[in-house]
This record gives sequence, C-alpha cells and structure tokens, in this order.
Amino acid sequence: MNHKSLKSTFTAFILAVLLVSTTGTSAFTVDIDSDTATTVRFVHAAPYAGVVDVWNEKGIVAKNFAYGLVSGYLKITDGQNETIYLAEAGTDNIVAELSLSGLTDSGSSYTGFVHNVESMTQKGYDLAAAVIENPEISSDSTMTYVNALHAAADVGDVQFTVGSDGLGVSNAWIELSQADYSGFVPLETPTKVLIDANFDYVADLTFSIPQLPFNDFVHAIVVSDESGIYMFGLLSNNVLVKIKPDVA
Repeated sequence: MNHKSLKSTFTAFILAVLLVSTTGTSAFTVDIDSDTATTVRFVHAAPYAGVVDVWNEKGIVAKNFAYGLVSGYLKITDGQNETIYLAEAGTDNIVAELSLSGLTDSGSSYTGFVHNVESMTQKGYDLAAAVIENPEISSDSTMTYVNALHAAADVGDVQFTVGSDGLGVSNAWIELSQADYSGFVPLETPTKVLIDANFDYVADLTFSIPQLPFNDFVHAIVVSDESGIYMFGLLSNNVLVKIKPDVA
C-alpha cells in the first residue's frame, strides 16, 4: 500500500469521536509503568464473532470479552515471544491468535485488533487479527494522528476521498481493500469523508468531521453488520465510540 498517497483519505476516519457516546469499556487492566514497559491492548471489533476468553501462555487473561470492548494495557516481557489466544467463551476452542513476537522496544505501546473478514473457503466470516504500534507524538504537535482499518466484512474494496470537492473527480479517490490499514497520518479538521463502494465516483456514505483535539492519536475501524456500515473510533485512553454516517 502507498501510505503517503493515502494521507488525506485515511486521516478522515478519525471524524466523529466527539459525536457519539462511549460504547466500549475496559475488560481488564494491568497496573504498569508505561514509560518503561512494552504494552499492548486489544479491541474486539468482530461483530459476527461471539464472546471470547483471552489467554496467554500463563493462563486466562480475561473472560467474556465481547464485541465492542477494549482491554487495558498489558505488559509484555521484553525479549520473550508471546502469543495471545482467543477461545470461545468457557471453552478451549481457539478461534484466533495474535503473535506478539518482536514487540520488545521498552516503552512502546501497541493495539491488537480482532475483526471479521469474508471467508474465502466457506459461506460466512473468518476472524483476522492485526497488531499495530501506537505512535509517539511530539508534545508540540498541532495535528491529530489516525490509523484506519478496513474491518467491514460485508464490504469489499472501496474508495475514499476527503473534502467536498472530490465528488466526481476520479483521481481524487483512493482504494482500500478489506483487512488493510493505513498507518498513522495527520489530520486537519473540520472536513468531510466520502465513501464509494460501487466505484462510480459518487459517494454512497458521507461523514462529517468536526474540529478534533491536537497532539493525540486514534485508531479508526470501519466495520459492518446487519445494521449497515459504521466506524469505531478508538482513542488513546481506551475510549471506544461508535460513528454513524450522515443522514441523507
């Protein structure tokens, strides 16, 4: 993926963290010194997956981790490989794994995502996982930084544009495949993001982006279920908000 060319488009997914109420709460928290420890948190962003238990090699970490929940930050022992396992709640049936191998930089933090993708082998949905490093942002930054993840299992490739002038201009649209993500890029607001799922250069969904706070980062997760397409904005402080498109 060309992250540089996606800068304007993906940053728009930050959009409405100020527009909706919190939907996710912390499922488990570990008291750590974030300045010296390598840490990781997890978000359950798979609407077609059930409630899971979270395990590591030492045993169960969290029970009944449900869709829309965000964990607290867990400490990773530097210099050791570790794998997080997700099992159907109350069973030992593993449904997904997240490898934390190599996440050993002291003081770094990461976010692990579990989400649905369209199954390539059977009717329905599979689980996918990604672990992404959270950025270190300068204290004098005047930008908000966002990483966007296409986790909408009911939606294939789409294209996006930012601002009100992109509609109908073919070279203003950027394509994003399912299960792909942008990497962190800066956002200037307010603006609009337009989503085209039909590749006809006409927006199928529009999101209004308000003025956002500076000097912070957000993961923007595009998801879908029976109700349609929406987004989750995951803030650095573990708040998860549901983001709905503008009403036509």
